[in-house]
Amino acid sequence: MNSLNQLLQAAEAFKPSKAHLAPYKDVIIRLRSKGASWREIAKFLHNEANLEVEHTKIARTAASWNIESDLTASLPLTTDFLHCLNTTLFSHEEKQMLLSHYYAPHRTVSYSQLAQLCGHDSSRQARQGYSELGKKLCDALQFAPLNDASGRPSYTSIIGIKHSYTRLKDEYQLIMHHALSDAIRQLIEEGRL
Repeated sequence: MNSLNQLLQAAEAFKPSKAHLAPYKDVIIRLRSKGASWREIAKFLHNEANLEVEHTKIARTAASWNIESDLTASLPLTTDFLHCLNTTLFSHEEKQMLLSHYYAPHRTVSYSQLAQLCGHDSSRQARQGYSELGKKLCDALQFAPLNDASGRPSYTSIIGIKHSYTRLKDEYQLIMHHALSDAIRQLIEEGRL
């Protein structure tokens, strides 16, 4: 028998162990509500519980628990965003940031990409500007932002959901909320943005 046949037999007999996440549901919810990424939660479970689990499995399991929908249940509706965008004074730069995010593929952008699209020198500058825009939206819509991992308000939570991914270095992408993108689309179609 050659090594390929032995490898195939071993693969057929292989029964991967399944990580059961139910015992960790409360801690996953707590970490996620404070702004931890799925990758950070996977690392925490590895370090604290010696649990080997992919961050994508945690995200899929959490989706089945409706964790994300619980966190975003209080988001404003499209009509609320429309009213806010029509009545709140935004600078040219703030509008440019929103439109750059809106036109990004899948309405998804990292702060370094946003900085590049808007002509900022650094992703930190883009993050700060987008956070100030988010605060303006939160105040106008009386929205209580989610907290980040340090417990501080994450004002961009009104703009989108953070999603972790890996490139040359770990960086967050911000996926624009559908209600906000729908409001922006309507304003663009009406020639008001």
